[in-house]
Amino acid sequence: MVEDDDMLRESINDYLTEAGHSVLGVRDAIQFYKSFSPDIFDIALVDINLPYSDGYSIVSYLRENTSIRIVITTVRAELEDRIKGYKSGVDIYLTKPLHPEELSAALFTLEGRLTSNPSADKKDLWKFNNRSLTLSSPDGASIPLSRKESMLINCLIHHGPGKKVLREEIFRFMGEAEGEGNRRNLDTLLSRLRNKIKGYSTLDFPLVTLQGYGFTLDVELEDEHGHGTRGSNEKSSP
Repeated sequence: MVEDDDMLRESINDYLTEAGHSVLGVRDAIQFYKSFSPDIFDIALVDINLPYSDGYSIVSYLRENTSIRIVITTVRAELEDRIKGYKSGVDIYLTKPLHPEELSAALFTLEGRLTSNPSADKKDLWKFNNRSLTLSSPDGASIPLSRKESMLINCLIHHGPGKKVLREEIFRFMGEAEGEGNRRNLDTLLSRLRNKIKGYSTLDFPLVTLQGYGFTLDVELEDEHGHGTRGSNEKSSP
């Protein structure tokens, strides 16, 4: 939950927790990007009027990088505001003052859709073969990777699924110096990788950019024998 009104955030947090939801509340976009991981959270509850960066920038980021459900909370109640919210990709648009019972019911509805959606676990089926330098998607696509693309994915997997990885750690892993030029090169590499995957698969690759921090990835690593591991922290089954 992203809400800059401390008293409102705490009261909503308390009510939703008592109602059976698991909630983490932050006050602005900076705290959001530091705290967010797509493998921990299923729903984002976002206020529009935030310091530093408005809620729509968070909505745009979530829609580009995740399949997470989004609920907007705002004092903007005009029809054009609500239309703008739904066009931005939010699932539910709630106006303030909030009614905790309605909010809780809305969240339970979205949670029910998540658990009944068999495609929600598709991200777990991506596989990277370090021997053949190929990425396999859940829809059956086999994507050939360049050496640098493979090194990038290896670095992210090495840190473990869902772990946040700093840009500096990627440079060290790839044996490159940190600098503005290499930062731009990394952004270009990521953009080309995403575009390449779109050319082979109908699914979005679960690589998430954490603005101001780095990246996180949830991909199953497959070895040359077809045995999979869940990142470097877990051993494959015999």
